[in-house]
Amino acid sequence: RATDVDVKKLKVNELQKRGLNTRGLKVGLIERLQAALEAEKENKSFLNDSILKK
Repeated sequence: RATDVDVKKLKVNELQKRGLNTRGLKVGLIERLQAALEAEKENKSFLNDSILKK
């Protein structure tokens, strides 16, 4: 899963900004953050599509 940001280099602060749980193994934290980033990307894409269709 490629994202615009290298998730492995991000800090726990990035999880906190998104209101995500910051406890657990690094692998779990990375997966949690990747999922959040993908959801944000999809939301932005959806919003952009909605605005352009109006």
